[in-house]
Amino acid sequence: MSDQEAEFLSLALDTQSWLRQSEQFYLAALALVPKLKPQRPITEDSNILATGSLKALLLLLAISIENALKAVKATRKEIIVTNDRIDTVSSFGKKGGHDLLGLAKSIGLSISTKEKELLEQLTEVVLWAGRYQQPLSVADFGRSKVKNPRSITIPHDIEIIDSILNKVRELARAQA
Repeated sequence: MSDQEAEFLSLALDTQSWLRQSEQFYLAALALVPKLKPQRPITEDSNILATGSLKALLLLLAISIENALKAVKATRKEIIVTNDRIDTVSSFGKKGGHDLLGLAKSIGLSISTKEKELLEQLTEVVLWAGRYQQPLSVADFGRSKVKNPRSITIPHDIEIIDSILNKVRELARAQA
């Protein structure tokens, strides 16, 4: 193994790097909260002037949780590198590691019904709702008609996300 390959693997398995990345995205998300009008729930239609902030807020929150969940995988040495790259399916499961509920289950995280619902919503955000103007499939489109993934209730949903992140951080640190 070359020095560069060893350094790459070391970083891929560095719990603190994953947690630091998670924290950076979370703090950036919180900085956007004041940009949103104080109404509940906030949706793309009801807050049209802050749509960009809303999408960015949701995407940053989703990526924050994703990185925190992957920190636990790193702690457990469950991140697999093959052919000089992280094998996202072997390491993180389906959807390239963006299935937040699947990741949470894979690390044995105990979650409430509300946390489960929010992880499902944020999975839609990281897959398409935070990045594209429309869903990537008809099935996603149908789900978005029933439950809009581009919505958040502040401060309630932020508190749920904070609870999830705290649980994941504790799990990562306990296993480090």
